Amino acid sequence: MALLLCAMFAVYLRCRETNAHKNRSITARDVFAAYRVVLSDATFVSSTIVAGVGMTCFVMYTSSSPFVLQQQFSYSATQYGWVSALVGSGLVVSRLLLPRLIGRFGMLPTMIAGLFIAIFCGVALLTLSTLGGLSPRGFLLSVAGVSFSYSFIVLCASAICMSRFTAHRGAAGAIYCCSQMGLAFGVNSLVSSVSSDVITLLGVSYIALPMLGLLLCARQSAAHRLPGKARRLRRPATGRSRYRIGGNTFQYSYAAKEESRARCFQRVPA
Repeated sequence: MALLLCAMFAVYLRCRETNAHKNRSITARDVFAAYRVVLSDATFVSSTIVAGVGMTCFVMYTSSSPFVLQQQFSYSATQYGWVSALVGSGLVVSRLLLPRLIGRFGMLPTMIAGLFIAIFCGVALLTLSTLGGLSPRGFLLSVAGVSFSYSFIVLCASAICMSRFTAHRGAAGAIYCCSQMGLAFGVNSLVSSVSSDVITLLGVSYIALPMLGLLLCARQSAAHRLPGKARRLRRPATGRSRYRIGGNTFQYSYAAKEESRARCFQRVPA
């Protein structure tokens, strides 16, 4: 890590900008200005934290599963390898389903569904552990569900983050990548120091962290709505706009501005 940081500073101090569209050297003022612009975007910050939630849940499983399976359930190293491969298959399945779900429901609802899956797995794991009926199969099914939700949470959140910028994507990518590792390992280290009961810590973390993600998603969704609970859907070229108010879709005609509001707004059949 020290060698990497030294190499980065050497490149920053000695190398000049070679991009033909930027015939000037990179200055520290420009770098920090770009970071300030990125960090001032509330949607980027909340989506980065949500992605960190998914990454943290996955890192907590990968760091604690050897102790649970090999010590508590007496799995051999070979058995642990096969089990890890089966749990990891949830990542492949969710990755294959992700494009279809985004195309049908949208990115934010898909991410919220992933958070709910993680909460359900955390509740199941904590309930089985409290009742004393936790078996290797129950533990593996719970963590496989969290692994399944990883693609829904992290990939959707990362896409939302990077779509926020066109001119500062380098700074956005740097902040996003560093924050993921920092949040994952920082929260994992903090939680591990609280108690030695790994299964209980996993269950509580799989509930508390996705609930934080749901709160951020709710705030992000509310920020995109217009005042008065009216959310604009699209503005066609025909001079009409559509709004969603109270679960119903209404169409407003710009050509009828002289008419009363009751005649301007027309309900669109579902």
